[in-house]
Amino acid sequence: LSNKKKFLENLINQLLNYKMISLSDKEKWSGLFEEDVIQNKEKKLGVVLKTVKNDEDSDDSENSSDDEHEKVKEGKVMVAWYNPHSKWSDDEIKVVDENSIELVDRSLLPGDAVRWVLKARGSQKGLVKSVDVKVDVVIVGTNHILKDIPVALLPPLDENISCGTPIIKGSWLGIIRGQSIDLTVRLKNGSKCVISGESINELHDVTDQRDEDSTFYNNYFYPGQQIQGIARVFKEAKWILGTKPAIKNQGKVKAVVEQVDLTKLMIDWQLLGYSGSQQDTNLPYNQHLTKEEVMSKDFSVLKNYRDNNIQIGDKAYYILTQADVDQCLSEISKVTKKDKVNEKGASKTVISDDDDDSDSDIEVEPVIGTNSLSSAPNSSRRGVVRPRRRRNVVLQKRKKRYHPLVSFVAGEKICVEICKTKTKAAVLWQDGSFSENIPSTELYPVMNLDDSEFFPGDFVVDKRANSLPEKFGVVQMADNTARVCTVLWFYGHGLNDKQEIENDVSVYDIADHRDYTFRAGDVVLRLASEDNSNENENVIVSPAGQVIQVNNDGTVKVRWIDDSISSVKSTNLIVVDHEDDDNWDNEVENNSVYSLDGDEEEWETASDASDATFETVYDNINPLEDIIMRSLASLNTTSSSNNPHVGSVDSVIGLNQRTADYLNKLSQQFARESSVDSTTTENSTKCVSEDVQTLDAESVFLQNNQTFNQTINGFSSVECVPSCHHFFNNVLVPTNTRTFNAAVLKEVKMIKAHLPSGIVVKSFDDRMDLFSVLIYGPSGTPYEGGIFYFDMQLPENYPNVPPLVHYHSYCTERLNPNLYEEGKVCVSLLGTWSGKGSETWTSKSSLRQLLLSIQGLILCEEPYYNEAGYEKQRGTDEGKENSRMYNEMAVIKNMQSILRLTARPPEIFLNEVTSYFQENLPRIIKKCENWLNSSDFPPAFPLFPLSKGFCATLSRILEQLRENYSNSKTVVN
Repeated sequence: LSNKKKFLENLINQLLNYKMISLSDKEKWSGLFEEDVIQNKEKKLGVVLKTVKNDEDSDDSENSSDDEHEKVKEGKVMVAWYNPHSKWSDDEIKVVDENSIELVDRSLLPGDAVRWVLKARGSQKGLVKSVDVKVDVVIVGTNHILKDIPVALLPPLDENISCGTPIIKGSWLGIIRGQSIDLTVRLKNGSKCVISGESINELHDVTDQRDEDSTFYNNYFYPGQQIQGIARVFKEAKWILGTKPAIKNQGKVKAVVEQVDLTKLMIDWQLLGYSGSQQDTNLPYNQHLTKEEVMSKDFSVLKNYRDNNIQIGDKAYYILTQADVDQCLSEISKVTKKDKVNEKGASKTVISDDDDDSDSDIEVEPVIGTNSLSSAPNSSRRGVVRPRRRRNVVLQKRKKRYHPLVSFVAGEKICVEICKTKTKAAVLWQDGSFSENIPSTELYPVMNLDDSEFFPGDFVVDKRANSLPEKFGVVQMADNTARVCTVLWFYGHGLNDKQEIENDVSVYDIADHRDYTFRAGDVVLRLASEDNSNENENVIVSPAGQVIQVNNDGTVKVRWIDDSISSVKSTNLIVVDHEDDDNWDNEVENNSVYSLDGDEEEWETASDASDATFETVYDNINPLEDIIMRSLASLNTTSSSNNPHVGSVDSVIGLNQRTADYLNKLSQQFARESSVDSTTTENSTKCVSEDVQTLDAESVFLQNNQTFNQTINGFSSVECVPSCHHFFNNVLVPTNTRTFNAAVLKEVKMIKAHLPSGIVVKSFDDRMDLFSVLIYGPSGTPYEGGIFYFDMQLPENYPNVPPLVHYHSYCTERLNPNLYEEGKVCVSLLGTWSGKGSETWTSKSSLRQLLLSIQGLILCEEPYYNEAGYEKQRGTDEGKENSRMYNEMAVIKNMQSILRLTARPPEIFLNEVTSYFQENLPRIIKKCENWLNSSDFPPAFPLFPLSKGFCATLSRILEQLRENYSNSKTVVN
């Protein structure tokens, strides 16, 4: 039966694959991704560097003039063409049409989210559990290609000891941040020397004609490699064998690498794991590990699934087999038919194309140009394409003469370069099914997962009311279309605690567990013994490992550093983030002994006025941002790099009397102007209040542009700012009092005269710098019927810099890409989002302009496209699907906000919120009821068809709203 099942599965796969040949783009998910391997009509291979999906500058015309390469537009991709013989070409990087190339292989890693390329196979997504990669390699320095080599037989040149790699020393887990090596090299006269330090950066591989900035250039050193460097490097070297030769000052010297020795590692110690050993202290080891410490038995390296991450152009070690030797010798025989084969040399054949080399033992070449050499490039992957320098033609021709000596002997360790990859993946799908040996070209990467996308093995918490705090669960399966899950719930962490299975749990009623987030390939640290007893304290266990999978029973399957495999409770593990190099001290990065990796990211939320020192500190503490924000949320305080004079209330006492008197008079004038009739004309489309049972359902949907009644005064002033104002304790001293006050009065006059409908603004007589704003959800958007509450403060150098804005969230998680739960508002006018021209703040910008931006651009029909880079998905099948599902989430979050606002309206807008919901809540409820009961009148924004999970969650919220409304005809409890 099992064999028949496998036969049928293979037959179906073959039929589907056959069908894919003639499929149109509408029948499959099309498009290429970064690091895809492609080929053109001439079968030339290349690697995709950029697509319109990941090219941040593709639509930025202002920054395109200085870029060497053409910008990537829709239907085009940037490709690095691969030459398997280390050749240099000015045409390596080109922007080509997608239709002119074909996908050959796709780079995947465990933990990647994917879906079938073929749409007929369904819309569900899956997680890659494991990857099987086989490669073709070319023996460096020759034309010999070995095929179908498993990557497990190809250890990297750095022996997995590179920057960013997690290591274990004793029970301590650390991250490699830098390393120091010594090179032992041999010249042709037999002399040997040791090169170390910065001098190593002056050496390069003479057999690799690629430029150092080439996509496929490799800066690692290996035994047998022929290198070349300027004379100074060899003059400063330590000579250990033979006589130090006389070397001309203006020349280059060639040599062969004999040995690569790791002399020191710089470690960023993270955490102390549990191993059962009593030898480790509470203090970590030294930051610098010597060679002896690295070679000790208690030092281990976590490979990080590096084998699966191998790509075209990478170099690695390989041990020749007898079959490989026979193949190579056979190829040599075919090429040299006219030559007699020396049988004595059959077991060890030396190949060299350098027979015409007449140079002396000490080979010296004149230096050609000052830019012919450079330090070794950063070892980061292909994310950024740097400008390339054209090499001197004379140097290129000379380099073609030199090839390293290669010995073809079984058991010989040689250097090879990957020239082709073939990837197959095993995938666990959302419905719990499992597929193996899937060619990676049949899978489509899912780059943008929303917060409501779950997979088997995800740990979740219950967000529904009255859920017990100790309750958590593990997703058993998920229905992507219905947006529901089957969850195994746990009521405690003990083995004997209550457990139960619940089907059809709405994805909007659960959230990822804050502490238990395990994915295949994650590095984890053991925190305690599995039975939490003292009986096995003397039993040594591995303190760290990598996640294989999360089992259905909630245990986590881990491969430990000693290669043992076991399943442990999630409470005994912690995930270690080892890929964040940006937080490493800049002083360490500049250390001359170490080569440190780490990209400098430019945060869009950083203020333009921040100085370099603040930026450095901010970047270094970035991992603590979320913790700090949650911890300080209740303090109602804020700081800004734009406000160096921010302090306590007492700081105002020091103002001189003249300034105080002037402020007092200005405040009085401010109050007088605010007392003028500021009521706005009632909305022309004012709706008649009707009972929730008799409301005409059809009238709600026929008028798509109809808004809820918003008959609240647009602008008003109150005497004192309430203590709940987010910036209440944030007292400032204006840089220029006259300019500041004039700007405030101008803003007030403009708001009073031209405040748009749907916005309410309040000012405060005792604090001219503070405002509170209420924005009603615009009609025809997922936010219709909702209310959005903001606090604002004008900084001391206003209007030269934008105001500070805090959003008060009334729901869990984000309901909009630009509005964060902790209060951050991302919009270009505030400098917290990228923008250009009129989108950025100037001294001529205004609060009214800012409010319009929030109302019209943030609270829009399809907020999904507000995410950075997502606008490029507009019009695509992927974008349409994601936008509709995002709108489901936005509606749910908006209704959750309404539920909380009716129970806890903000103090400053108590009357406005109460009146609004008293009049409009029945209409809001009826609108949603009609969505649930009929699809004849869809909303103006993409939402239908409604998922099962959406209907379940929305129905429960409506039930709570109806209960609140029926218990009392007033909103306020």
